[in-house]
Amino acid sequence: MQATADASQWTAQASEQDRESTAQSLVVTVATLYWKIGYLNQRINLANLNIEGLQQVITLTKHRYENGSETRLAVLESTQSLYKQQVTYNELQQQLSEAKNALSILLNRPLEDALLKIDKLPEQALPDISAGIPADLLVRRPDIKATLYTLEVYFGESRCSCRKLLSNVNANGFTWYILFTTD
Repeated sequence: MQATADASQWTAQASEQDRESTAQSLVVTVATLYWKIGYLNQRINLANLNIEGLQQVITLTKHRYENGSETRLAVLESTQSLYKQQVTYNELQQQLSEAKNALSILLNRPLEDALLKIDKLPEQALPDISAGIPADLLVRRPDIKATLYTLEVYFGESRCSCRKLLSNVNANGFTWYILFTTD
């Protein structure tokens, strides 16, 4: 009877850990999108600088071509580089829009209302993580806890079933021999 009560308690604890795991997953998704937005903003700023630089290169290459010191191929290649960079810029803008929309949906409000603005990633060094901490953190993860509680439920139920089976068996030597020697 106690094993059944324990199994019910472990099932409830496993469900609570599943809920906690979902909540943590949502927090991780929001944080990931936030930093992705900062990363994309930084990449877009760099792409803008590259486009400006390539426009200057095209201007110089055209002047050199007009003066006869550069080939038409060089002008075309520099123009092609500019077009490639503009395509990259547009792709980054699309990714930024998608990330902002996803974050807005998760927060259930427009990003302007959420006061979230990150133009670039921070540049300080990451903190040192001492050995053993990741392993210690694994035990505290809700999904791991839920799995452990589920295993306790199965273990408790199997103990309960075994006790029921054994309570109906006549405990003579022959019965024990049959129970524990048959596959």
